[in-house]
Amino acid sequence: MLLLLWVLPLSAESQDARTGIEELLPPSALAFDPGVPRPESVLGFPAGSRIAQQDRLVAWFEALAAASDRVSVRHLGDTHEGRRQITVVISSPRHQFDLEHQRHRHLDGERGAPLVTWHGFGVHGNESAGPQAAMLLAWYLAASRDAAIADMLDRVIVLIDPLQNPDGYVRFSRWLDLPGNPPALTLLKALPEPWPGGRTNHYLADLDSDWLLLQQPESRNRMKLLQAFRPHVMTDHHETGDPAGHCKVAECTSLLRPNPSRPDDPAHWLAERLGAQVQGAGSVHPPLLLAADTLPWAELSGVVGLRLTQIAAADAVSEVELIRGHLHAALGVLEGAVEFEQALKTFRDAHRDGTLAAPAGPAGWLIGGGPDTSRSTALLEVLAGQSLTVFGLLDAMDRDGRRYVPGAAWVVPALGPGAGMTRAILGETPGSVALAQAMGLSSLALDELPAGLDSSARVDRASGRRGSREAAAWILPWNDFYAPAVLNRLAGAGVGVRVVTAPLTLGSGDDRDEIGPGAIAIRRVDVPRLRIPAVTFLDRIIRSEVPLLGLDHLPDQSGQPSWLPLQPVRIGLLEGDGIDTASAGSLAFLLEHRLGFSVTAIRPLGLSADLLGSFTHLVMPAGDYQQIPSPVSGALGDWVRHGGVLITLAGATTWVLAESWPWSAPPGLQGLGVGGAQGALMVQSSRRDLRITGQHPLGFGLPAEIRLPPGDWPDLAVASEGAAEAVAHYVDGGTAIVELGVGRGVVLAFAGDPMRRGIWLTGERLISNAVSFGEILRRPAAEIPGAPAELLTLAGSR
Repeated sequence: MLLLLWVLPLSAESQDARTGIEELLPPSALAFDPGVPRPESVLGFPAGSRIAQQDRLVAWFEALAAASDRVSVRHLGDTHEGRRQITVVISSPRHQFDLEHQRHRHLDGERGAPLVTWHGFGVHGNESAGPQAAMLLAWYLAASRDAAIADMLDRVIVLIDPLQNPDGYVRFSRWLDLPGNPPALTLLKALPEPWPGGRTNHYLADLDSDWLLLQQPESRNRMKLLQAFRPHVMTDHHETGDPAGHCKVAECTSLLRPNPSRPDDPAHWLAERLGAQVQGAGSVHPPLLLAADTLPWAELSGVVGLRLTQIAAADAVSEVELIRGHLHAALGVLEGAVEFEQALKTFRDAHRDGTLAAPAGPAGWLIGGGPDTSRSTALLEVLAGQSLTVFGLLDAMDRDGRRYVPGAAWVVPALGPGAGMTRAILGETPGSVALAQAMGLSSLALDELPAGLDSSARVDRASGRRGSREAAAWILPWNDFYAPAVLNRLAGAGVGVRVVTAPLTLGSGDDRDEIGPGAIAIRRVDVPRLRIPAVTFLDRIIRSEVPLLGLDHLPDQSGQPSWLPLQPVRIGLLEGDGIDTASAGSLAFLLEHRLGFSVTAIRPLGLSADLLGSFTHLVMPAGDYQQIPSPVSGALGDWVRHGGVLITLAGATTWVLAESWPWSAPPGLQGLGVGGAQGALMVQSSRRDLRITGQHPLGFGLPAEIRLPPGDWPDLAVASEGAAEAVAHYVDGGTAIVELGVGRGVVLAFAGDPMRRGIWLTGERLISNAVSFGEILRRPAAEIPGAPAELLTLAGSR
């Protein structure tokens, strides 16, 4: 629901660096403790006169905690770039003295326990007024000698997250410090940022969309704190210079409207009254619109949460005015929380007891894993991060034609206080994440929970080494999500590796392992000779993430070879103007962070023959590539023709297929020749469920039926046996991914973006397969056999 508030006594502020801290505080703020350091004592300039660098901001909060018995600082964890995330805890000295005791009193719902509020700033790194306001808010609460503030802090534990996105904020603030940009706070919303801007984190993820998914370290760090304290009230502060765009979404038309569909919902009822308290801060001059809606994570967690967005026209409101607005809004919510203390506690008790009416839905979900245990682990980590209860199975059970076994199946109840959160994460209704399906796991909604559940939820991993230490070769199956990371480490350590392109049966009798195509074979002769045994060396590289199966002899390779050697890959990733930031960031997150590949970022206009010669693979994220000139396009086409592996997504695919590259093609197909292509990976669809036909290397390690994320998947034209053929949109049963041969190279073209916010693990596996096996797709089709399974004996199994 939206609360629309015209708020705050704002006046045009001087941009002079001598802006005093008192000028930004409420007019009633008179006396302050001189022993509490002001921000300028560490920053070197008055707070609110310019953007504070992240390290100086953290240093000042630590100095504040060292000087004030009202303040303490908690280190939550580190970001991708190694920057500290902190939360500042402000309360009375007596609460600070036994903070853990007070926290447990609050969690237990004890009478007289303090309220807890949380105020987050800067989740978008270029919304820079919030972190400056956080310093003023902390200093005001710590230094004020006002009796009303002392009484408030004796009743409330205030948690301030001054900078939820340190890496994005640093990118933005460093850009501001470049020559030609204003050093003081002016109309920053009017300044155009260079790509990718400071809104997102290091891997270009929007952290405001990660509250439920918990894929980024900043979100996981923050969630540990929120789960530890379970606030009564949360405010998440935002700002925008696009009032027309925001108000179009937020329907900024009226003041404090009740939600007619949920008139008795206490969360909305309390949010309206807290918003009214903010509005009561004073008259409006000049007008600044504060749009407030409920914070979804808070609403699902029994917290009264407000997302407060200051909407200021870029040519009318300065950064100083936004700083003052954040500060007054947070103080207004604090005053409102004290006023409605009993109502907030009653609401929290009702949520904790499970007596609040939850929306109708399943009683829970039965989740089924598979051979890829990393996916199961990833899902359980998200559920644990949200403090949801998960049960294992004590005995195997059959439901809807599928067998669920202990260690590979789990029950997640949607009952009690966690019901709303569970349904939001696992449900398939609009607004839900449907996380199990996105991660490639089966999910069955339950009308009632089964009996005989295990209180512990374990994952049985088929890891570890089997077979003799003196094996002639070892096999690594490819059905684990992190198998590409192991392959990358092996190649980096100088281990000769080969991909098995035909199914294998290892062992005999009851001791048999069926190994699918894509398994990695390591011959003893291809392991570097060191002072330690070869198998010990391999164990250290593999780290027990996937099984290591020893063979006592090599298979017969006299016929068509099915063990193809793989070379180390060198990956370039296009980033820059015109490229979709989310797509580029997701690719970098997968390849660099998750799988450990070395990835080099390249600007599209910087492509040249010399630069391209440094890479075996080039990845083009979704985006608009129309600005690439013909010479750059020609250099890229020549690179592919001479053996490069090009992977394109969405808009990049549209651009590549429209280029006049030397395709081997029948004439007349709009310049797109695919007659000499090695074929297409054909998929058929029912809704979003796709079927991969054949044993194509992009499908190695994947089941026959997969699911791609929703989004724009335009038609792709392909050739079938030399005849031009147009195919329909993939959701109606068409071609979503095309493999095209260009000289000695290959283009792997995705009609859409198979990745989405770090949770679509099947799509990510398609990309990692394209990287891992792209080079073998450059070979003639006859060299990629689908030979019958070979019977091998597992070393030491007899």
